[in-house]
Amino acid sequence: MSNFFSSNEFFTAYARSKFPKESFSIEPVSVGGSSFKLLKVKGSFVTSLPFQDFLEPCSETLPVREKIAYLPRVSLTRMSADDWLLQQDVEKEKGHSPSPLTDWTKFQSWDDYLSWTQGRNKNAFSKNTQYKFRRLERALGKISFDFNSIDRDILELCFDWKSDQYRASGLVDGLSKGAFNRIFFKQMFDDGLLTIAVMKAGDTILAIHIGVVWHNRFYYWVPAFDPAHRKHSAGSILLEKMIEWSYREGHSEFDWLEGGEPYKFTYATDVRIMETIGTPPPIERIWKPVRKKLIVHIRKYTTLYETARSLKRFVLNQRMK
Repeated sequence: MSNFFSSNEFFTAYARSKFPKESFSIEPVSVGGSSFKLLKVKGSFVTSLPFQDFLEPCSETLPVREKIAYLPRVSLTRMSADDWLLQQDVEKEKGHSPSPLTDWTKFQSWDDYLSWTQGRNKNAFSKNTQYKFRRLERALGKISFDFNSIDRDILELCFDWKSDQYRASGLVDGLSKGAFNRIFFKQMFDDGLLTIAVMKAGDTILAIHIGVVWHNRFYYWVPAFDPAHRKHSAGSILLEKMIEWSYREGHSEFDWLEGGEPYKFTYATDVRIMETIGTPPPIERIWKPVRKKLIVHIRKYTTLYETARSLKRFVLNQRMK
């Protein structure tokens, strides 16, 4: 089954929010020997959408009438998380990047998964987390979790927190007030596509996550927390509760999406390989070797490197603005 970002529902939500007066279609195309579904508006295919981490090939056989030259972010293969960590330098030389996932079919019970994660990182699901949980309850009141909130105000609050986080980190803010991406997420909310988790202590909202459950696959997408309560690690507490919730809901996997942040590899069993497919446009072929030389130096400066990565994602995501 193709992923959420390759679905008719994702494309339709984007088209309704971006081109409300335009007709559109969703059509299969061929590129690099594989078939993908793409949104077509005003006679042109859209090859990159906001917050679209990557495309996966069509899972069903569809008649393909058109070919395109290139797609910037697709996933065709996967490997174990441990294999990625061992050979990530080689993979990155190929222009590949990781999208970790937790394959729930590999564990017979929740206790099996706890043992596995704690073998990788003793701080995962640790007694220290339980201590923070109790300390938080003493300070602010009884902690509660809602993994299926339908409160639209929660969505807005998550946007505000995430926007503040982007700006405080020196990253490009794709969720600022009035930004198109807010409209896009509201359309997905109205279409019933989002799964919103909320953590409270008493009546105080501490952390929020905007995700998706699509064909039994949970997507870890937009996490945010109240910076006023940073010391309580509410975001980390909500994350581990969501992981357990996903397992007990019977999901097939917990998809961590794009990014090789170290914390993901405490929990992830496997990695989808993100890559390009087809023949890139001339400007990208010229830029790629230059970028390769620059990135060696930029990586030495964490803030600059993260800003460059954020700017790249922002440019890709805003092509259709």
